[in-house]
Amino acid sequence: MTAREFMEACNMFMQFGKIKDIDFDSELYNEPLNENNDDAVIRSFDFEDGYVTLGILEDWGCDCCGYYYEETTYSLDELTCTGRLDKIIDMLDGVLKEKTGI
Repeated sequence: MTAREFMEACNMFMQFGKIKDIDFDSELYNEPLNENNDDAVIRSFDFEDGYVTLGILEDWGCDCCGYYYEETTYSLDELTCTGRLDKIIDMLDGVLKEKTGI
């Protein structure tokens, strides 16, 4: 991703935060970032500061306790480096299209 593409992606991400009638946090909560469900899932968005919290399902290590999400918050720059920013923007756009029909 070039610097120009990165800035355009960041601006697009911030624009989603200005859409007040769609709760992207609720719509995409626990949605996997890939089809295999073996990668991180979305836990929350901070559109103002440009952060996304992702969670990876971890095993407690015993049969009685089950699983928990190990959460990590990433900046947009970090998401770009891992190749996840484009996927997240596509997911946000999908919710917008579903809710508005546009």
